[in-house]
Amino acid sequence: MDITMPKLRQPSGDICLEQNYGKLITKEELRTLVSMAPPREKALIYLMALSGMAQAEARRLTIRKFLDAAGDAIGRELETVEDLFNARDELMDEIITLDIVRKKVNYRYMTFIPPEATKEILNYLKERMYGRNEKIRIRDYEGALFVKRTGTAHRPQRRHDQHPHVPSHQRHDRGLR
Repeated sequence: MDITMPKLRQPSGDICLEQNYGKLITKEELRTLVSMAPPREKALIYLMALSGMAQAEARRLTIRKFLDAAGDAIGRELETVEDLFNARDELMDEIITLDIVRKKVNYRYMTFIPPEATKEILNYLKERMYGRNEKIRIRDYEGALFVKRTGTAHRPQRRHDQHPHVPSHQRHDRGLR
């Protein structure tokens, strides 16, 4: 039996949807990115690709939230990052469940972190704890899981349509939305 696949057209008329239908990354491109990435970027790639977590939510993820979720996955409390490292073997058999609130739309959802992503997050946390860059050392478990090389948290980027200092009637004139 010969099956002819129909040509699919992308939806049009909604700029947001049109922007989201850009060229998707291939598996091979993802493998290349991961193989060349430093620990922080590798952990972020795995986390976002395998959990479906958006960039803003990944940036808001705290060490404490990850510790608590990892502890829930293995059925015991994890107080410190060292406890997390000691539980590595147990965590490699578990899928971590995170309860997330998508701030952009105030939407609550659950996402799941598979062992492959957990492994890369643990590698990144070891880099933060024992690596050469002292600026990224973990000083506060309530702080961001992912930090810049300067040790400061990544802040979710302002959406392109939010310009608090420009009145809405002037945004179009300045090329702003």
